[in-house]
Amino acid sequence: MKMNFKFGNIIRVGLTLWVLYYSQTISAQPVASEASRNLAAYERACQSSGSTNFFLDSQSWSSTAPQRSLQDLRNFVRDQRISSPRGLVSAFRQAAQNSWPQNSVLLSHSNSAQSDYVDSNNPRILMYGNGLILGATGHSNPSRSPEISQGNNQVEVIQFDSNENRYRFGLLDFNSTPPRLQEPTSCFRCHGNPPRPIWQPLQFWDHLTRVNQGTPFQRPNSIYSDLGNTSMDNWRNLLNFTGYLDHLSLRYTAATLTASPNYSQYRYATLAAVLGCEDIPSFVGRRAESMNRISRGIPHLITNTQEIISQNNDLARNFGRSGFQQVRNRILDSSLETRDVDAIAALRFLYEGREISLRHLSSRRARGENRYGYGFLSSGNVSELGAQELACYLLPEAIRSDPRLSRLLSRQSQNGSLGASATIEECQFLKTLSLEALRDTKNSETRSPIQEKTH
Repeated sequence: MKMNFKFGNIIRVGLTLWVLYYSQTISAQPVASEASRNLAAYERACQSSGSTNFFLDSQSWSSTAPQRSLQDLRNFVRDQRISSPRGLVSAFRQAAQNSWPQNSVLLSHSNSAQSDYVDSNNPRILMYGNGLILGATGHSNPSRSPEISQGNNQVEVIQFDSNENRYRFGLLDFNSTPPRLQEPTSCFRCHGNPPRPIWQPLQFWDHLTRVNQGTPFQRPNSIYSDLGNTSMDNWRNLLNFTGYLDHLSLRYTAATLTASPNYSQYRYATLAAVLGCEDIPSFVGRRAESMNRISRGIPHLITNTQEIISQNNDLARNFGRSGFQQVRNRILDSSLETRDVDAIAALRFLYEGREISLRHLSSRRARGENRYGYGFLSSGNVSELGAQELACYLLPEAIRSDPRLSRLLSRQSQNGSLGASATIEECQFLKTLSLEALRDTKNSETRSPIQEKTH
């Protein structure tokens, strides 16, 4: 009897604990479901805004355009039996909408390996979309030299690999049979290691080819004629291409931050910087003392970032002589919002102080200079856009790692739920989590494995 009594007590206690656990689980399910629904809605809003869709189709940012890899391109050339750059352009245009790049911009000047084959009568073609950028030429007199003939039969390729979060560079060579797609390391000499696209929007635009039906290069039976009328509005194509690179830049930036050493400890301070919280050094507490830039601080970084951006705007003010007045006006209207400049400066404080480069915030590469902000400049008439896109990349990952952050999905600004404007209370919440994550962390920080090397 005594054993039965004890056993009965154990059963009753067990049943009581199970009922308590079950009731708590049931009561927690609506909260968890609501958080999941809010996160799913946020990610849909990011997609519909174009903030996370860098696969540009012929009209707009598309969530249906597939990402293409260098291997996909190899297979496409083989399966379609493509034997020339012109055949590649034609095959792209005949493919189903969004399935391969169908956007292009033309330049009458280039500093690329194809520069010797480019002039106003033979502009360089940059096709882009689906995570790819392809550079081709169509010189009208390839027989003038073997180099021109060989260059006309090569296509330079850049792929953004979203799985490995890096750019891959290739050369598609139609001078051999069958065509070969190689990944030469010689690209690193100009594009850096790890490599990135090089694009100087303001300086290159003076060399933009004015495209219309009467231009000399619009020759029948040429690679240019196969581009179709999508090249006719070249200034808008150039704005789209710059925006395309901005999307890639922000995606690459987000990947660099999340892959950096001890990101789990710096996640909260990073979100605070992106969402516009003030006094970012206070989010890292005693760690701020060891930051390389603490002696000069955030005010210096804000001033330095704004000076660099102002220099870029000065270039735009001298742009009128090219005749592209609409482009010039667009640039002058696209100066960064103070909030975006503050976010860039705060990220520089957090990461450059740990020897992690943020030069990839721009595709501009100038020796001895750091250029910031082009990724935040993809649409100057929408404030907060750069910070908004970074939040679209960083916040869902952060919430899945720490569900407490789901409360940040309720923030609002003039751009709605995607607006990067945290409240004072939300900033204090992030500060508490940040100091908690960094407190008593003994792990020493090392250089990031994906840090940009000095050339």
